[in-house]
Order: sequence, then C-alpha cells, then structure tokens
Amino acid sequence: MLSVEYSLYPMGAVFISYASQDTDAARRMCEALRAQGVEVWFDQNELRGGDAWDQKIRRQIKECELFVPLISANTQARLEGYYRLEWKLAVDRSHLMAEERAFLLPVVIDETPEAAAKVPDRFRDFQWTRLKLEETPAQFALRVQALLGGAGAVEPTRSRPGSVSGKPKGSLIWTTVVPVIGLLFGLSVAIWPLWSNSRSRGRAREALPAQKPAEPALSEARQLTRKAQALYEPWDGATREDFALAEELLKKAVALDPVDGEVWAAYALLTCGQIILGHDRSPARLELARTTSERAIKLAPTSLQARFAQAFFFRFNPATRASAEKIMGELVARSPEDRLLIRSLAAMLRGQQKWDEALALLERAIALPGGDPVAVYNKYLVLFGAQRFVEAEALLDEAIAKQPMPYFYRAKATLLTLNHGDLDRAAEMLAKVAPAYLLEDAGAYWASQVWLWRREPEKCVAVWQNVTRDFIETSEFNGPKAFIVGEALRLAGRPAAAAAEWRGALQLVEQRQAAQPSAIQWVYWKARLFAVLDRHPEAEEALRIFDQRTNAKGVNDNNLPIYLLLGRKVEVLDALEKSHARLAGLLSPVPLAQFTNNLRFNPEWDLLREEPRFAKLLTPAKP
Repeated sequence: MLSVEYSLYPMGAVFISYASQDTDAARRMCEALRAQGVEVWFDQNELRGGDAWDQKIRRQIKECELFVPLISANTQARLEGYYRLEWKLAVDRSHLMAEERAFLLPVVIDETPEAAAKVPDRFRDFQWTRLKLEETPAQFALRVQALLGGAGAVEPTRSRPGSVSGKPKGSLIWTTVVPVIGLLFGLSVAIWPLWSNSRSRGRAREALPAQKPAEPALSEARQLTRKAQALYEPWDGATREDFALAEELLKKAVALDPVDGEVWAAYALLTCGQIILGHDRSPARLELARTTSERAIKLAPTSLQARFAQAFFFRFNPATRASAEKIMGELVARSPEDRLLIRSLAAMLRGQQKWDEALALLERAIALPGGDPVAVYNKYLVLFGAQRFVEAEALLDEAIAKQPMPYFYRAKATLLTLNHGDLDRAAEMLAKVAPAYLLEDAGAYWASQVWLWRREPEKCVAVWQNVTRDFIETSEFNGPKAFIVGEALRLAGRPAAAAAEWRGALQLVEQRQAAQPSAIQWVYWKARLFAVLDRHPEAEEALRIFDQRTNAKGVNDNNLPIYLLLGRKVEVLDALEKSHARLAGLLSPVPLAQFTNNLRFNPEWDLLREEPRFAKLLTPAKP
C-alpha cells in the first residue's frame, strides 16, 4: 500500500491505492511524485495486517489531500481485496465534500475500459486519467503537484461510459488547473481521459431541456443525516468506524436542528443498530436508544422513519415486542416495496418462530425488481430455524452466489464445521473476506474458532492481537477476549501465559460486575475463570450463585464446561449422553451431527478424550 505517513509528513499528501499485483507500477508512481516534492508514504515492510496497520490506513484516507486509485486488469480480476475497502473508505469520505472539491483522481494504468471497470459508481463522477507509467510518471507527478497546489479549484466532471474509443479524445477540463499546467510545465504526455465530447457545466446546462422545479434545498442538519445514513445503512456491511463517523455527523445534525424528528429518527436507528450488531450493548447505549426514539416519535409522530425507530427500540423489551410487530406491519403496508422494512418485520417474526409468516414476507422482498440477496440470506436463517436444514444450506449457497458478503461466508463456514466436519473448507472461507471484517467481533470470533478447532492456536492468538476491545459481543460469545486468548495459549502449551490472560480477564469481569452488580453474566464468567485458574472453591461458590439465580438444577448446557474443569466428569458424561440420545431421536440427523462435531473438534472437551464413554459419543453422524 502507498499512503501518507502523517506523523512525518504535512497535509497535502497523496494516498495511492492499488492491488498487490500492481506494486511495481505504484512504486514508479511514488518515486515520480517524491521527485517533484509530493509527499507519499511507501514502505513495503509495512504491508501486513494488524489493528494498528488497519487503523493507520483508515486515518490516512480520512486525512489525505488526494486519493489516487490505480485501476487495472489486476483490480478487475479480483472481486475482493484490501484495496476495495480503501476505495469504499475514500468514497465515503468524498460524500462529505463539496462537489467542486478535488479528492478522487482515478488512474488507469493499462487498457481497462471504463464501461466495464469494477469500481465504485462514485469514481465515475470524476474524470479519469489513462497513464503509461513507463513513459510519463514525471509529468504525471507535475500534474498532481499542481492539483495539490489548487485542489479546491478542480471541477469534477461526469465520465460517460460507452463513449470511450481507446484513443485520446479531448483534454482535461479542470477549469483552473489546466491553464496552470499549460503555463508552468508545457505538458504533452500520454495521459488521456477515458471520455469524450464532454462540455463544461455551463454548456451542458444550455443543452439540457427544461427541468422540473428544483426540490427545496435540504437543511444542513438533513444533509448531515443523509451522509450518516449512507455510512451505517449497509448495516452488517458497515464497520464500527462507519458507525462512529455516522454518529458524529448525527450529533452535529441534532445540535443544528433539535426539533427535526427525521434527524432524531436516524440517530435512533443508528443507536439500535449498534445494539443489534453488538457494537455497544451497554445500559447507556440502550438508554440512548430509548431517548432518541421517543424524541423522534414526539417530534414526528407520523414519520415512517420515526415509527421505524420506535419499533426497532421496542424489540429490545419483551413487554413491547408485540407493539413492535404491529408497528412494523403497519409500516410494511404503508411502504410495501421497502426491502429494509420487510426484512425487519420478517426478523421479528423469525424471533417468535413464526416461520411461515416470515418466509412469505421474505419472498415478497426477493420478488421485488432487482431481487434482494440479503432477503435470500434471511430466508436461509428462517429455514435453518425451522430445521429445514437441507433447503437452508442450498439457499445460503444461492445468497453467496448472488452477492458474496462476509457474514454469508461466516454462516457457510459454520455449516461446514458443524454439519459436515470439514474444517479445511471452513478455513478457506476466511480467505474470501476482507481483512477489516476480521477486526469486527463476529468476524474475529469466527476466525479464532476455526483456528482453535483446527488445533492451530498461534493463529487464534494472532487474530485477537488485531482486536483492541477487551470484551467481545457476538451471537455466539459474550465475554472477555482474554478468555479465548488464554484457551489458545493453553492449547499451544504455554500455561503461564494462559494463566496471565485469564487473570487479566477476571480483573475486567470484576470491574464490570462492580458497575453492573445485578448482571448474571459476570457471575458466570467469574465461575468459569476461577475454574480455569484452578481456584476451585471460588468457582464452586460462583457456580452455586449462578445456578441459583438462573434456577438451574445441576449440570446443564450452560455450565457443562465449568463442571468439567471442576473434575465432575461423570456428571458431565451423563448430561452429554442424555443430549446425544435426545438428538438421535429426531427426524433430522443434522442436530446430532452438529453435537458430534462439536465434541470431536472443540478443545473444550479435551479432558474427556481418554474416556471410553466419550469415545462412543463420537460415532459419525452425517446430515
């Protein structure tokens, strides 16, 4: 990656984004830029993963003066790659800029045609440059230098797919930069725009037919709200940083116009999304969801977005879930082609195991013009919940084929592991997602479990080194990161290091418990951490309190791992045999296969490996 090192270089620098196969071309461009005094960071030793590296790249894209994506046959050939995340971050930033601001400078370094280029649509809003690096890197550097000297004067123009002939037609129409370049440098280079027959904005307006009256201009608060929504509305596809930036925009928006219900509705939806996705499930965040949704509905009681936000918040309280479903039903009837509303109502119905109703709604979303791959995935979730496992897996494959998403691959990896016991193919799924996804809780937990179950603990440890949060919240795991790291270190034969991680996790849990004394989850984690640290009397007492407060009676699915660590193998085996017998009596073999594969691969059961009764539980069961 080429980027700007802001701890060393001033503002006004260039970030060059490229596929790894184009490293040589990027290096030539970097050298040419530096020769003209343009600041660029380029250190191939830093081409590595890791949270610090990822965060630095994100910071550089947020602060650079000019973003130059290199487009080539190599970027065309790869549907995934870190450079695509860079492109997304740059596009997201460009939405916050005035239209005349020069920021995106797409450069094609081979014969790739614009019309077929696999790039963000936003790239097409700006004039492209075709550059033969072996001939003209120095001249290009001069051009960039001129842009940096007067970037605010560059007028973006719309390129026109289909008008490319492959030969140079026309010239760059940057209204103030072109004269500067002509006067100062007398450039005559092999850099050609990919479009032709375009005119300046004034001429274009003259040629246009009469337009409809313009819509009233949006207030500044509404403009900020739209920009925030563009960041977080991909939902599962949005990162924590996307949500954080969107929240900053919405804070500014509500400060600018505190009586706009639509702005408050957007803030409420963002806040509810952070809770649902596990970014922040603190009491403070839940209270913010309540206050923002109530403010939205008070200010705009008939607003679709405000009602949506109200329903979203009502989902979190069992006492108001029926109201949430009613409101969502009214909203879907009011806006029958809104995919997000339809999927949200279907999710509520799925949570209540109303399988047929949820399926009917999702079929509606899928049948809308253009289809809906996310609805296909949600339909998979419904079928899986209804234990229609074969249909569900086929549908997941269909969703992946239509629009590969990280969480689609995560779901597929889970099926490969639990249903089929195929850890090799599960690991292959990891290579199909952008590294940034593996920094999110769900992605990191998925990757770490794959490596643990494959008995590659050092890779598990490496996953968590890239995640800065102490506590992890996913649908499968809600607890201290250090617990998982300790498990990996134990498996790697490093007991002292494992114990250090567990002691740190225990300290964090005790801090959380002091802040939330009524939360039962901290009692559970104290029991589990005392057990792995061989502090058995304390573990027994914490387990007693946990069982008492949860009305548990003896060994159960929640506390099996703790009882095993406390040496109660017979009780644990009794419980496992009962579960095995119950699952073996089901019509579908899939639940038993999942149970068996968990026992076979999960290091959590290593203390039972030598037990004959445990060996009998590992009888292969194929779905």
